[in-house]
Amino acid sequence: MRYFTFLTVFSIIISGAWAEPAETECTVEYMNPMAAMTARYGLPVDIRLPEAWGLTEQQRQTALRPPTVVADGKRFRFVYPEDVPPTAEAVASGAALSEAQRKKMQQARRAALKEAVWRAGLEAELYNHVHSAALAEQEKQGCHIVIKLGEQKGYYREGTTELRVFDVCSGKESTPTPLGHFHVQEKRREHRSNLYNNANMPYFMRLTLDGVGLHQGKIRRAPASHGCVRLREEDARFLFEHCAEGTAVFIEQ
Repeated sequence: MRYFTFLTVFSIIISGAWAEPAETECTVEYMNPMAAMTARYGLPVDIRLPEAWGLTEQQRQTALRPPTVVADGKRFRFVYPEDVPPTAEAVASGAALSEAQRKKMQQARRAALKEAVWRAGLEAELYNHVHSAALAEQEKQGCHIVIKLGEQKGYYREGTTELRVFDVCSGKESTPTPLGHFHVQEKRREHRSNLYNNANMPYFMRLTLDGVGLHQGKIRRAPASHGCVRLREEDARFLFEHCAEGTAVFIEQ
């Protein structure tokens, strides 16, 4: 999946899954989609219990019990009713879930969590899209990156002051680099692609949920990447060290 399209955004609005918050006098702030997704991982998730699963009323009461929180090192996790083997008392009372029912619930829970996490990221991206003009006005006053695809050049600026100019190699015609207003969502000193043969992508700075970013790579005379913006090692390292998560990136033709 490439960078989500206008149709995806439109469908979220129509479905009522996202509503623009009421305007306030406060300064608009960037919402990091990756942070929103991580936060959603730390919340419980509900599932439906279809009639086809054949749960009795006693079993439904068991399945609907709230999860317990278990410490797991420095983190915690939720333990749902289907994750716990039934007790002898539950079996005797008819409230125990069968092995098949437990597996169906575990699968449904994983699918529901995956959808909720992805939606949290999309909602954050949509919020940034709606407030793009206000964010851009604020961000162009501070440190930001401008990538000009027509020039195959990048510019690191503070306000209107040029701090660094560097060569880039953007996406080829079949996998173009998306145009628009982005932000550094995540930084990884060592990163490998999960789409393109485990390709090494040092100094990776994510711009979109589906994996477009800035990273060290081969610089050629013409666009040649799968959509990311490649940089020379010294430029990739410089930007990685000087740009925090949330830094604005403007990709222009």
